Amino acid sequence: MFDSLFRKHLQPSLASQAPSTPDAVSRLTPKELLAAHVSLLNEVEELAGVPREFYRRYYETALHNYANFVQQLPASENHHHATLGGILQHGLEVSVNALKLRRAYLLPPGATPEMVIQKQDLWTYAIFSAALCHDLSKPAVDQTVALFDAEGKESQWVPWKGPMPESIKSYRTKFRRDRVHRLHEKASLLLVGHILPKEGIAWLSDDLSAFSQWVACIGGDTDQAGPIGEIVRRADRESVVRNLGAEPDAQTFVSGAKPLHEKLLTGLRHLLTEGELPLNRNGAAGWLVGKDLWLVSKRAIDTLRAHLLAEGHSGIPNRNDRIFDELQQRSILIPCNDRAIWRAKVKGDDWDHELTLIRLPTENVWTDPETRPEPFSGEVIPVEPVQTTAGSKPGELDGEMDDPDTDENNRPDGNSDYRLAELLPEISDKGNILSTDSANHAESARYSVPQIQNDDPGQKFLHWLQENIRNRGLTVDSPGSRIYNVPEGMFLVSPAIFKEYVEHTGEESSWDQVQKRFLKLNVHKKTPDGLNVHKHNVNGALLHGILLSEIEL
Repeated sequence: MFDSLFRKHLQPSLASQAPSTPDAVSRLTPKELLAAHVSLLNEVEELAGVPREFYRRYYETALHNYANFVQQLPASENHHHATLGGILQHGLEVSVNALKLRRAYLLPPGATPEMVIQKQDLWTYAIFSAALCHDLSKPAVDQTVALFDAEGKESQWVPWKGPMPESIKSYRTKFRRDRVHRLHEKASLLLVGHILPKEGIAWLSDDLSAFSQWVACIGGDTDQAGPIGEIVRRADRESVVRNLGAEPDAQTFVSGAKPLHEKLLTGLRHLLTEGELPLNRNGAAGWLVGKDLWLVSKRAIDTLRAHLLAEGHSGIPNRNDRIFDELQQRSILIPCNDRAIWRAKVKGDDWDHELTLIRLPTENVWTDPETRPEPFSGEVIPVEPVQTTAGSKPGELDGEMDDPDTDENNRPDGNSDYRLAELLPEISDKGNILSTDSANHAESARYSVPQIQNDDPGQKFLHWLQENIRNRGLTVDSPGSRIYNVPEGMFLVSPAIFKEYVEHTGEESSWDQVQKRFLKLNVHKKTPDGLNVHKHNVNGALLHGILLSEIEL
């Protein structure tokens, strides 16, 4: 296998590869880049299960092209695989994970045994190549890469044109401040031609069922990606959580623990970088003033907790005061006297709000000053220290812990654009690929429904849900369903069910606004931790969604 292939191509020492341009990284050959990943490459070959010549032509070519393209670039600025070689490591890990998961699937779905055998190599290659290329456009849309030739002359890499030229000796990357959240999921399809051999793409196109899912998966269309998308999403998550120290699938992987404060800080940096905690405007989650970052205390920690739980981390406290204590003990935040919480007035040009905030030194969040956002043009003025009642714990504000999904202490009156969607994680449509027993159809469930007011998006959604389950306009407990009967009640896959409602009804409100208004009806059950979003394993597929209380349909 690859052991003999790379025996004479060990990765060069850093000293021998040190470029003359400061902070630049040497451009390496594919063999040099892949020499450190022989075990993963051997797994790919073993799991592919195809003849050696076929493997060399379709798989090995793609792996070499991928390594040559991504070089030693990081996968993210401050999230998973944020070190040199991060994209390469992540791509290989996701490929191996996906090939392992593929063994549990009979593909194409619903095909005869003869057809499954006939098409198995094509579907396996579709899964492998989709997994390898799912983050391919990160260097193109999230980073700017400066190239240096032997004389040190600088130029700009344009990934859309192809890999770095062989004449380039070193390069230096910088993450773009104006990058668009999740754009790389849509743009990667444009670069696949630089990675896969043309005959590989032509082979995939022979089967339109596999090809359509493959295109949707690499292009970020989770609703149409089918089993291929489900496998790649699961494989991607396993790689991410292993790197971040979360808990991967216990049946497949084992991961070491990561300290809580590191998880909190890594998650916070990610939320700020991706704009999920917006800054420096009216209704924002925080404001950067001088050397301090002020964050709305409950909103920031609730969002952080939801993000970490969605990533699969264990050991995340369900009480905010415990998280405040952890951040304070690790000197990640600046206390107000001996408390974590500050009360301060945030003043903009024509608005001001008095809020409960936490205060963090900017260097704890953005170690590189050049990566910090522009400062807030207004002011954050601390007022009297927050007082706690007898028996309360350090860092705990009266009323701060009453309800994890309300934020009356932190929400400014008037024109705040605070949205529930910013508390919930951006939950991918996990879909469903396995058949389920549909004997217990939704008509057999008993629920009660509040009176419908047609001008309320949440109640309109509930009425639409009610009517379409009655007339079987919506499938229940079937492959690809957005609705499942589970022991605890009725499970709505989110956000897919809300997106489907908006798409098919012409609803003027966005899907997240409909979800927000629906949750206001309080016909759903919360988790023991007080969160709106449940995780449920439906026939081997881990789904995220909303669990309805007993209401009458």
